[in-house]
Amino acid sequence: MAVRTQFLKSIIVLVYLYSYPSGVAGSPQTEGRDVYAEAASAFQQGQLDEAEQTLRGAIAAEPDRPDLLGLLGVVLDAKKEYEQAEPFHERALKLAPGSAGLWNNFGNHHLAQGSDDQAARAFLRVLAVEPGHANANLQLARIALSEKHAAEALRYLDHLKASDQSDTAVQLLRARCLYWAGQTDSAMAIVDRLEQNTAGDMRLAFSLGEALAEWGKYDKAEAAFSRALETDPANIDILHNVGLAALHAGHLDRAQTVFEIAVQQNPDDVESIFNLGRVHAAKGDSETGLVLLAQARRLAPHRPDLLVYMARTYEDAGFFSGAADAYEEYLKLQPNDQTARRERGFTYCRVGRMKTGLPDLNWYVHQYPDDPVGHFELGLCETLGDTAEAFQQLDEALRLKPDFTVARQARGWLLGREERWAEALPDLKSVVEREPKNSMALLQLGRTYLELQQPAKAVEYLRRAQRLAPENRGVLMQLHRALRSSGQNQEAAAVLEQFKNAEPDRTALKASAQVFEFLRLDPTEQRERFRQNLANAAAASPSDPELKVQMGTLLLNDGKTEEALAAFREVLKLSPTRILNEAATVLAERKQYALAREFLTEIVAADPSVDNRLELAVATFHALGPAASLAEIEKISVADRNGDVYLLQAQVLDALGRFEDAGESLNAGLRMEPKRADLYFWASLFLLKHKKDQQALRLLDQATTIVPDAPDLLLTRAVVLELVRKTEQSEDLLKKIQSRWPECGRCYLVQGIIEATHRKPEQALQSLRTAIALGERTASAYYYLADVTRMARPGDREASRQAISEALRLDPNDASSHALAGKIALEEEDLAKAAEQLKEAIRLRPDLAEAHYSLMIAYKKLGRPNEAVTESQIFRRIREQNPDFEDDTAGIRKMLFAKRP
Repeated sequence: MAVRTQFLKSIIVLVYLYSYPSGVAGSPQTEGRDVYAEAASAFQQGQLDEAEQTLRGAIAAEPDRPDLLGLLGVVLDAKKEYEQAEPFHERALKLAPGSAGLWNNFGNHHLAQGSDDQAARAFLRVLAVEPGHANANLQLARIALSEKHAAEALRYLDHLKASDQSDTAVQLLRARCLYWAGQTDSAMAIVDRLEQNTAGDMRLAFSLGEALAEWGKYDKAEAAFSRALETDPANIDILHNVGLAALHAGHLDRAQTVFEIAVQQNPDDVESIFNLGRVHAAKGDSETGLVLLAQARRLAPHRPDLLVYMARTYEDAGFFSGAADAYEEYLKLQPNDQTARRERGFTYCRVGRMKTGLPDLNWYVHQYPDDPVGHFELGLCETLGDTAEAFQQLDEALRLKPDFTVARQARGWLLGREERWAEALPDLKSVVEREPKNSMALLQLGRTYLELQQPAKAVEYLRRAQRLAPENRGVLMQLHRALRSSGQNQEAAAVLEQFKNAEPDRTALKASAQVFEFLRLDPTEQRERFRQNLANAAAASPSDPELKVQMGTLLLNDGKTEEALAAFREVLKLSPTRILNEAATVLAERKQYALAREFLTEIVAADPSVDNRLELAVATFHALGPAASLAEIEKISVADRNGDVYLLQAQVLDALGRFEDAGESLNAGLRMEPKRADLYFWASLFLLKHKKDQQALRLLDQATTIVPDAPDLLLTRAVVLELVRKTEQSEDLLKKIQSRWPECGRCYLVQGIIEATHRKPEQALQSLRTAIALGERTASAYYYLADVTRMARPGDREASRQAISEALRLDPNDASSHALAGKIALEEEDLAKAAEQLKEAIRLRPDLAEAHYSLMIAYKKLGRPNEAVTESQIFRRIREQNPDFEDDTAGIRKMLFAKRP
C-alpha cells in the first residue's frame, strides 16, 4: 500500500529533534560568537535569508571559522540550495575533521538529497567521535531498515540514551525494526502501547497507520488513520490513506465513500480518482472503474503505476485493445519492465495481432527460460500459428510448474484440437480434479470422453458443466451430442431446444475489442469464433481494410494459404497503398515471401518507387532465389539506385558466387549511405568473411551513425573493434550496449570471449555465466565457459566437463569443442576418451593444430610413440604452413558467423 502524506514521517521528524546546527568547540572572539548566535537565532526562527546574509558577511571577515561555515551549509540546505551548501560543509570539516556536530550536519545534508549511502558514511564518522549521538544513530537505524537490515538497525537504536529511547518516534522506529527482524509480537506490543496515547495526536495516529499498513495490517491501519482523521476531518492526505487502508482491508463500501468525499473536495486529485477507480474495479464494476482510470490518465498521462493498473483492468474486463494501448504507453516510460513487455505481447496475441505480440513473448522466453508463465503465454498464442511450437512451450511450462492448471488445460485443449483425445484425457482429468467448478474444463473433458466413444462419462461431465454454465451454447451442443450417443433422445431434444433459445455469442463490432478466449470456449468453436468476430467486424465496417488484413493473417496462421490469399486479395480491392504495404509486411514477417511477392508486385505496379522495388527484390530473393532477385534489381534504373539497392545487389551477387562483382556493388552502396540495418549487417559480415576488418569497421562506423538504434550493428562494431586490436574501445561500446539493452545476452558473450582472449578468466567466467543466464545458450557460449572454467577453476573439472558436453550437444560437428573435450579428458588422465575426442576434432577439421598437439601428448601417455611422432610432425607442418594459426581473434570471428538459436 503506497501511503500518501504531506506530513513528515515520524523518523524524519527526528532530524529536527536531534540535528540543530552544530558548531565546533573553540575559543572564537566574543564578537564572533555573537555573530554565530545571531545567525543561529535567525535560522531557528525561519529567517533563512537573514541568516545567510549574516553568515556570508562574517565568513568574509573570518574565512577559517568552521562553526560559521558549517552553519551556512545548514542554512543553505534548509533553502534546498544543496550544491551551494556542499562546499561550506566540506570547508568546515577540513578545518575541524574531529567535530561530531559538523559530520552530523553533513550527514543531514546528504540525507536531504536522498543520498543514503553518503549520509551513512558521514553518520558513521559522527559515531567514531560520539558513539551515543542521537541523530546519527537514528538515521543509521532508518537507513539500515530501508535496506532490510533490521538487526543492524536495532543495534544502532540500542546505542541511544535511555531518555532518547523512550521518545514516541523512536519507539515506533524500534517497532518497525522488530517487525522486520521477525519479532512481530514485540513489535505489536509497542504499537498497542502507543495506540493508547493517540487521542488528539494526529501525527502519532498517522505514523501508526503507516507502520501497520507497511506490515499488511490493514484493518488496524484503517482504524489508526481514522483516528488521525477525527483530529483533522478535512485533511485530504489522511482521508486518502483511510481509503487505501479500507481498500486493502476489503472494506470496499467504506473505501468508495472515502474516495468519493476526497474527489468532491478536490475534483482534480489524480490519486483519489485513481483509487476510486481501483475500488470500483475491485467491486466488479470494471466499466465505472475504467471511466475513472481514464479520467485520472487524462490528468496524469505519464504516470507509470496508473498506466499499468489500467492495462491490467482492461485485461480483466476483456478489453484487450485498450490493454495493449495502456501497455504501450507504460513501456515508453518503463522500458525495462520485462513482465509488462511479456503481457503486452500476450495482449496483442489475444486480439489476433500475432505478428505484433509474438516478438515480445519470444524475447521474454529467451531471456527468462525458467518462467513457466512466459512459456504458457507463448504456447497459448502459438495455438493459432505453429502447433508444434505451442506444444513445446506448454510442455516446458508444465515441466517447470507441474501444478500449473491453466497450462495443463490449454495443453489438453490443444491435444483435443489435434484429435489426440487419449493424450488429452489425463491433462483434463487433472484440471477437473483440482478445479471441480471449472465449467470449460468440464466441457473439454466431456467432449474428450465423447470422442473416445464413452458417452456415459461424457454426459456426466457435461451435465456438471451445464449446471455451472446453463446458457453456454458450446456446453449445450456437446451435451446434446452425448445424450444422443447414449440413446437418451428425449433429453437430447430438450437440450437442443435450450440451445436454440440460448443467447447468441456476443460479438464485437471491432475485432480488436473482442476477448480472445482460448479457454472459455468450446474447443471446436474457438477458431471459428474468432474468425466470426473478424467477419462480423468487417461486415459492420466494410471500408476497414485493416480487418481484412487481420482475417488474412488468421487464415495464414491456420495454414490455409489459399483462403488467406483470397482474404488478402480483398484488401487489394479496397486498399490504399498503406494497407497493401501493411499486408505485405505481415507476410514478409511470417516469411511467406512468395505471397508477399505477389502483393509487392501489385504495389510496384501501382507505385514503382525505388523503396517498393527494393522490397519486391528482397521478397524475390527469398522466394525464388538470387537470379530472379537480380532480375528485379536490374529493373531499377542505375540513376535511381540508392545505397540499399546496391547492398542488396551485393548480397545477391555473393549468393551467385560473383565475389568481385559483389565487392564492387558493396563499395558503390557504401558511398551512398544505405539506410537498412539488415543490409548493413550482411555487408559487414561479407567484409569480415573476406578478412577486410578495417573496411568492415569503417562500414559499421557509418552504419551506426545512420542507424543508431540497431543493437546487432552496435554489437558487431564492438566485435570488429576487438578484431582490429582496439580492445578498450570495444569494451566501452559493450558497456554502452549493455546499459541500453540489459537483456542482451550476446553482449555478455562477446565480452566474455574478449576477456578470455586477454587471459582474464575470472571476469570471463562471470560474463559467460551472465550471457547464458540471459538466454545465450549457444555452443560458443558453453565452449568458452568450459575453457575459462579450466583457467579460473582448475580444480572444478566437473563444471568444465559439463559445459563442454553441452557445447557438443548443441553443435556435435564443432571441431574446436571436440578438441577442448579432448584436452579436458587429457587433464583428467582419461586418455582413451581424450584420444577419441581429439581424433574426431581432426576428422572434422584436419588442420586444427591444437588437436594434433594434444593428441601427440595423449599418444605419448598411452605408450604409442610412433603415432605421437606422426602427430608431432603434422603439428609442425601446420605451423609452418599457417604461421598465424594461433590468431587469438579466431574465436570471436567464428562467433559472428554462428547460427543463432
